[in-house]
Amino acid sequence: MESGKVSRGLKVLAIETSTTSRGEVAFALDDTLVASVVLSDQIKPTASLVPTIRELCHAAGWSVRELDLICVDIGPGSYTGVRVGLTCAKMLAYAADAPLATVGSLDVVARNAPSEAQLLDVAFDAARGQVFAARYCREAGEGSSTDAPDWVADGPVHIVQADEWAAACDRSGLVLGPALVKYRTILPPELRVADPDLWWPRAATVAALGLARFRAGPLPPFWTLEPVYLRPSAAEEKREGTS
Repeated sequence: MESGKVSRGLKVLAIETSTTSRGEVAFALDDTLVASVVLSDQIKPTASLVPTIRELCHAAGWSVRELDLICVDIGPGSYTGVRVGLTCAKMLAYAADAPLATVGSLDVVARNAPSEAQLLDVAFDAARGQVFAARYCREAGEGSSTDAPDWVADGPVHIVQADEWAAACDRSGLVLGPALVKYRTILPPELRVADPDLWWPRAATVAALGLARFRAGPLPPFWTLEPVYLRPSAAEEKREGTS
């Protein structure tokens, strides 16, 4: 990245397309959110991704070539959504000659939790009666005791049957994530479930986490990045089964 770009403040674009029914795009100037827009096509949100980015650039008076950092949710989640989002992010990183920072979808949702929460169970729909799941614990930030707390995953994101995940959710924690649209009714009644507005990943959080990754150290070349799927798609499994 050119040194002149850094000195005047980073223009950040964030893409969030990890679910099948909702997507967002956000612009930020350093840590300040400039705009955040939900993709308009609710049947196929990724269809409006590029037009929305173009409209936001125009409204902000930015050109694609002025972007200093591209951030994208890399999954797991919707195969199509994650793939389209990352492909678009790579194209923009190439056009702007900008670095590309990736963030995990469940990490993004965990940041929606209210300040009083101490433990989370987060899940995305993985189809086939399964979910992508992870548990998060709140951890004090580095440095002084006044640093803002952060969420740390208690192990890697994994695939599990939805009923098994529901039964294993911690009774002392908070449950959230897009999988609740389908599986809210199978959770034990004593579990505490977050407000539905907090179930969804947000592009503004993708921007914030991506910017933190950028500041933490060098990012890998954008062309080396791949979506996080955790398993082959149904089409790939079918092809392998017939080969």
